[in-house]
Amino acid sequence: MRRLKNMKPVRLIVLLVITIIIAVPVVFWGVSSDNDYKTKALLRKAEVYSKAGKIDEIINLLEPYADTLGDRVVSPTKGTIPTCIAQELGSAYLKKQDYEHALPYLETSALILNDSSYHYNQKVINYERDSLSGAYQCRIKLIEAGKKLKILCVVNRKMRIACVDLDGKRYLSLRELAKAVDADVSVFDGGNQYLISYGSKKMIVSCSKGHLPSGSIRGHMEGNTPFVSANEVIKSLGGHSSWSKHAQILNIYI
Repeated sequence: MRRLKNMKPVRLIVLLVITIIIAVPVVFWGVSSDNDYKTKALLRKAEVYSKAGKIDEIINLLEPYADTLGDRVVSPTKGTIPTCIAQELGSAYLKKQDYEHALPYLETSALILNDSSYHYNQKVINYERDSLSGAYQCRIKLIEAGKKLKILCVVNRKMRIACVDLDGKRYLSLRELAKAVDADVSVFDGGNQYLISYGSKKMIVSCSKGHLPSGSIRGHMEGNTPFVSANEVIKSLGGHSSWSKHAQILNIYI
């Protein structure tokens, strides 16, 4: 503090400018990586195109970077991309009513992945909100057009997990669910039974086709992947869920 007081005004101004330059990419855009400045420059150019109504130019500008820039997973075939870039691309396709291309970008942007390189701030929250709304719209339009979409299951608004529909009931990937809520999984009985420990709560899932052991709930095997009923998860671990039939989206909160 004493050094700052004794520092000459010119040096103090230079120090403040450097601090602001370093902080702006993280605070404003919500990304923190070696590509911060490139991301910021791209978004500024996209904003100019957006104001001019040049939607195709936004897509042509941003899509070449979808595979290499940043640290956000879009889909197995699209590599990685920052959430803010994904949102801009998805919104551009949405304005063109190209719902099929818009959907993977908007779903990615809507699901914030918590990691040490990501800074959660108001701008990121806005991206998440707008992207989720766009994803709902895309899914509804595609389903209305006869497109078959897999159920989108999101746990605690941040992690997408596998979900299947069996006899009108929705089943969740047991291992992915445990990862999403940071629960422990123990396997016993030759891989037929699973113990989920979530804090003080326990849930035993039996995937064997025979007698259901006392205190267990019935699971289902898809190949080598165990699945458990979403309703049973809510009962055992606590929480609640919401289901959008028109968009085929299941939200789980635990």
